[in-house]
Amino acid sequence: GTTIIIRDLFFNVPARQKFMKKDVTEANAISSIIQKIALSHPEISFKMIRDNKFEFNSSGDESLFSSIYAVYGKALANDMLKVDYSDNGIRVHGYTVKPLYAKHNRSFQNFFVNGRYIKSLTCSLALEEAYKTLIMVGKFPACVLKLDIPPSIVDVNVHPAKIEVRFSDEKLIFNTIFFAVKNALMSSGLIYDFQLPEKNEPSAASVSTQQQQNFVQNSVNVSKNNPIQAYTYYDNNPDKPK
Repeated sequence: GTTIIIRDLFFNVPARQKFMKKDVTEANAISSIIQKIALSHPEISFKMIRDNKFEFNSSGDESLFSSIYAVYGKALANDMLKVDYSDNGIRVHGYTVKPLYAKHNRSFQNFFVNGRYIKSLTCSLALEEAYKTLIMVGKFPACVLKLDIPPSIVDVNVHPAKIEVRFSDEKLIFNTIFFAVKNALMSSGLIYDFQLPEKNEPSAASVSTQQQQNFVQNSVNVSKNNPIQAYTYYDNNPDKPK
């Protein structure tokens, strides 16, 4: 195995030291990176000790659920739904949270493209669109979703740290994530009774150009041929009209 011990980082690099934040802030940033690596590689066991205190230990048993359990704890892991969906040569798999347990910010949204952690407005918008009407305003769904896509349709050179990426077909990525999450919610009985929209009705996956800005050039429209277009929320109330 490999052991990495970090002490007095940049203590003798004055130019960098001037920009160092508080110890707890820098430690949180390091912890976040290790967490993302542990989630992206469940086949490797990671143990993190911070200030002589045990923080987390992933099992390395190749189970993504085990890694989520180790990184985020029992409570969040047990509130996740399994996702596994493929379309047009793209596979989306992992876990997404039950609507009732949405978070107050997007820090629990984790997207990985071909094993690498990325930040993508398109992915976040697709995820949140799938939860539309299911969670309270001001809350955000959590997820650990992995995208297996052909390398030719993703540009990883947009950001110096290669965290932000650009897809050659943003609509395709949006739709695939949207339906992957919707299928997971429907399979778990949280939504049901889907129907095709009328001709003039907006698509369930429509997102304005202004929202997507540099990521999507046109509004995203879901094909009418896809069997899942709109959903009704299921709340166990037999008297509620359908």
